[in-house]
Amino acid sequence: MPVIETSENNSNEILKTRWYNNNYNEVKIAILKYAQANNAILNGVNDDYMEFLFNVNFKEYFVKCTEYKGLIAVDLKITTSFFKAKKAIIIFYEEINQFLKLEGLGLLA
Repeated sequence: MPVIETSENNSNEILKTRWYNNNYNEVKIAILKYAQANNAILNGVNDDYMEFLFNVNFKEYFVKCTEYKGLIAVDLKITTSFFKAKKAIIIFYEEINQFLKLEGLGLLA
């Protein structure tokens, strides 16, 4: 199955890393709220590496957070068909944005 993911220097705005002016615990809560609201099967949370793995509607989500200069970056990798994954990325960020302070996209690029 195809994989689509966000990254810092992606030329497509939809696929750019999101940076938040929140701490890791606030970001974690937002991600877990998204997973719960979408009836996700949670496969793992690793707080040491700030990683989350869960499945929603036949899509595998791998979320990686990175802390840099007081901000938290959130990148997402989805394994499924491209069009469903792109839409899922948009929905994921829209939903967690309700709980977080978006600082910008691809700030290090």
